[in-house]
Amino acid sequence: MPALSLVPTLLRGPFGAPPVAGLRAVASRRPVLGAALAARRRAAADAAQAVAGVWQADALHGGPARVAATGHAQLDADLPGGGWPLGAMTELLQPVLAAQPDDVGAGEAPLWPLLLPALVAQRQAWAAQHAAPSGHAVVVLVGVPRPPYLPALAAAGLPPDSLLWLPGAVPAAALWSAEQALRCADVAAVLAWLPRVRQAELRRLHLAAAQRGDSLLFVLRPAHVAREASPAPLRLQLELGPAPLHGLPEQGAALAPLVVRIVKRRGPPLAGPLLLPSQPSALRALMAASAARRAGALEQAAGLESVLRHADDPRLAAMGAQVLPFMTRPAGEKEELRDDPDSDALDRLAVAA
Repeated sequence: MPALSLVPTLLRGPFGAPPVAGLRAVASRRPVLGAALAARRRAAADAAQAVAGVWQADALHGGPARVAATGHAQLDADLPGGGWPLGAMTELLQPVLAAQPDDVGAGEAPLWPLLLPALVAQRQAWAAQHAAPSGHAVVVLVGVPRPPYLPALAAAGLPPDSLLWLPGAVPAAALWSAEQALRCADVAAVLAWLPRVRQAELRRLHLAAAQRGDSLLFVLRPAHVAREASPAPLRLQLELGPAPLHGLPEQGAALAPLVVRIVKRRGPPLAGPLLLPSQPSALRALMAASAARRAGALEQAAGLESVLRHADDPRLAAMGAQVLPFMTRPAGEKEELRDDPDSDALDRLAVAA
């Protein structure tokens, strides 16, 4: 019967081989097919990289044609192109206080230590490109909530005459001022605080920076907009990290690191945040020297206290040291002794060698 004639055909393997032999043949060809497919994928990836303008999404983008180094090697290594993009918008997201939701500057994340190295270098690059003194290059601050501390900026290489502060209390006015500043040839960088801005307005500002092509544009926005879409190719979220356990108590906030999270970049997501110094290098050196002097003074005071506790130790006498007690002033004699030029001002124990 025709139905019975189909049974042997279904039970046989490919090319008329027995069923078990056919399965073994297919299994033996799988490694060969997998290796061939992997080789084909590698060839396609190499061909895509050979074509200009083609970027693999699982790799860090080569970046735009021009970038400005951030001054932080750790951050440059994780940014496309190795620095801040020129002719593009960079968003910096900062925390804000609950009482002031529209005040981006009310957050505790320090901004200037992150941007100062690039701003100073950008002014110098502008001067070299235009064969003009660097004093002609201007950094525009649009809508800054409070004026920066000018002596600290001047010490870092950004003098007061290189800053142009535009209040921009009205959002529309701030956006217009930032756009006009990007069209000015003497502007090296623009920092715009825009807590309330629409995506269409951000796109227009990004386009103005792209048309200029050689300036830095930083837009400061609150941290809660991190989940919203943005035309900026680079978005960073800033916050102040916990203070370290070492160091003096009054230096806790100054020694706390700046936590930088890359929210958006042309490349794979970053595994974890970056920890950068929250103070300029010169200030960190001064604080370290002050801490060393304070630690030395505390150690010396601790040694003196130890000596006073062991005033009766015979080893002090063997060393030729003698503990001399000074009489303390009675409470009623303070005013009299204050007017007596011959009175001694020491009211504590002293060690005379």
